[in-house]
Amino acid sequence: MKAKVALIFCFMIVVLVLGAVYQGQVDGLGGTGVAEAGSDRPQAWSFPTPSAGRVAEISLDVSDLGVSVAEARRIAAASGGQVAQSDRGNEAARLLLTIPATQFDSVFAQLRALTGTVTHDAIGAPVSLQDLATLQAQADVLTTTDGKLRQFLAEAKTPEAVLKLESQLLVVQQELTTVRVQLAQQQLLASTVTVSVTLNAQTAPQPAAPSPLATFDPLQVAVWAIMALVGLAGVVVAAMFGKLAALRTV
Repeated sequence: MKAKVALIFCFMIVVLVLGAVYQGQVDGLGGTGVAEAGSDRPQAWSFPTPSAGRVAEISLDVSDLGVSVAEARRIAAASGGQVAQSDRGNEAARLLLTIPATQFDSVFAQLRALTGTVTHDAIGAPVSLQDLATLQAQADVLTTTDGKLRQFLAEAKTPEAVLKLESQLLVVQQELTTVRVQLAQQQLLASTVTVSVTLNAQTAPQPAAPSPLATFDPLQVAVWAIMALVGLAGVVVAAMFGKLAALRTV
């Protein structure tokens, strides 16, 4: 009886070992390729853009990030523009270019021709000339008023008239300064275009996770076959000893 119990116990150990080995193989297969799947492009970051003026933006997937960034800078400089701001990571870069309005079409065409794939582009409408015309008219009126007040001041005869004209002249000069500043800002916005350029490095496609059958090798199959035979042999031996024990009791 003790021999039968011992054989059954040995058989259970063999079964548990086989189960543990098999579970280890399955876990190893299931974990393949998990680390690579977590890698991805960095999230998009916020980037300041002008509150007025004509704007445009373009995004490309490029094979060589460093070369493309240098080429974008060269295009801006060659057109008489400049790189107002820039930011670069390991897998992406973004540049904010200010380009003369007269060179915008040529610059945008060159940016589209960079080695890579254009994934997005957008072009805003030109700055309205109505605001420029309105500010220019206000500046002209104030300039004329300033000249007349100076003339009246030169012809003033009484201290009261001088004080009154000087006060009015001061107000007109302040308004004229404000309008001229606004006019200069609008002229600058009308003469330049702000272009946002986003360059993303092309990433190689992640390899597909291998199937369980693809990871089996002959050595593993042989080990599993031997373990199965050992287990089967344990069952047979247990059965034989069971029969012997039964015969002895007869």
